[in-house]
Amino acid sequence: MESYGDVKAYTISGPSDGTYIAFVSSRCKYLGINQTLPMLSEYYLYTTEDGSLKIMDDTDNDAAVTEAMKAALENEEVKNLIEQVQNDYQNALDADASLRAYVESIQ
Repeated sequence: MESYGDVKAYTISGPSDGTYIAFVSSRCKYLGINQTLPMLSEYYLYTTEDGSLKIMDDTDNDAAVTEAMKAALENEEVKNLIEQVQNDYQNALDADASLRAYVESIQ
């Protein structure tokens, strides 16, 4: 991995005050490969006592958080974002044989 770029965050409100579900899109640049690869990550954020936001590490052990994150995937804007990233991902692989070969080698 060489770098990340074009980082954008889309957030929606979580199940309680001070919580958020963030979808972060970015483009990953691998060493020796010119084409970047689109990526999308999902995070659950909560507000701490001092007012800062933290990413929850283990969302699988909290049923309310797991349910909120599942529900977020049904949001139309989130669906559109996921579809766009998936399309861009496929287009990047189709455009660069070395990128495709690298991605297949690490899967």
